[in-house]
Amino acid sequence: MRISIFKNSASEVIINLEETKKRATLLLSGALDENSWLRKVNTYLERLDLEIRFLVLDVSSVKSVNSSGIREWLDLISVLQKKYLVSFSRVSEVFLEKAIFQKQMLGPTGTAVAEFEAPYFCPPCNSRVLKLLNTVFQYPDSKIFLI
Repeated sequence: MRISIFKNSASEVIINLEETKKRATLLLSGALDENSWLRKVNTYLERLDLEIRFLVLDVSSVKSVNSSGIREWLDLISVLQKKYLVSFSRVSEVFLEKAIFQKQMLGPTGTAVAEFEAPYFCPPCNSRVLKLLNTVFQYPDSKIFLI
């Protein structure tokens, strides 16, 4: 079941529920800022009253993050980590750049990240390319619960 929790002109929060697997995927897109209503995500998950054990976060479509968005995200991730086993399925370059300076954005140490975008530059071509790097293939013994 796919439910749009919040949508405005700059961002959207979608939840994909797979109740039989006790898993939900939270997809965030657009801007994480003071208008993205991240505080309502936890309230909405509580109202659904489902027995979700695993929560997979997909932030591959996040295009911008400001300081207000970081603050709201940190509040949300700390609450979610207390209730669910959280992992990241995909992380955008923009989100990862912010996480370099604010490590808690990816949760506490040990939180699984399956894939992330990494920039590469080709000097002869003078071009920049984003590659999606898969950590599951690099570390097959890791405990990532995305399947």
